[in-house]
Amino acid sequence: MRIRKLFGLGSALLLLVLALCLGACSSSYQAADPLAGTAWIAQNDGSWWNFAVDGTFGWYQDKNVQDDNYYSGTYEAHRGQAGLDFLAESLTEFEHTRETAERMIEDNGKFDEDYILDNFICFSCNNQSFMMNGQEQLDGDWQTAYYGFLAEEDSQLVILNLRTGTWYWFDKEEA
Repeated sequence: MRIRKLFGLGSALLLLVLALCLGACSSSYQAADPLAGTAWIAQNDGSWWNFAVDGTFGWYQDKNVQDDNYYSGTYEAHRGQAGLDFLAESLTEFEHTRETAERMIEDNGKFDEDYILDNFICFSCNNQSFMMNGQEQLDGDWQTAYYGFLAEEDSQLVILNLRTGTWYWFDKEEA
C-alpha cells in the first residue's frame, strides 16, 4: 500500500514537472522572434526589408539591387507584452512610453480587430551600414526603432518609425 502511494505521488510529481516544462516551452515559443525568416515589400515605394533568422536585416530600396542603396545590420524584435516591455525598458531614448503605446493599441483596436496587444510588435535596428550611390554613409552604428502591428494573420506589418514619426505599411513576401 505504501509503495502504491509513493508511486502515485511520484507519478503526480512527474506530471507536474512535465506540465511546467511544456508551459515553459510554449512561453518560449511565443516569445520567439516574430520577424525571423521573413521579408516584406513596402506598399508606398516597393522597397524590400529582409529579416534573417540569425538576427540580421537588410532594407533595400530595390529588391533586385542589393549592393547599393541599402541599410543593413542587426535587429531585435518582440511581440505582445514583451514588445511593450522592450519599448519601456530598452528604447527609452526614443521618448515613446509604454503608456503612449498602450493608448495607441487601445485607440486603434476600436477600429480594427487586428490592432490588439497580441499583435503589437516593437523592434529596433542597429544600422551598421548605409550604402547610398556606392558610398558608405555611416561612421558608426545608428539605431532606429519601430512599433506597430503584425496584422492580417501576420501578412501585413504596420509600423511607426520612432525616430521620424512616419507610418509604414508592408506586405509579407510569399516564399
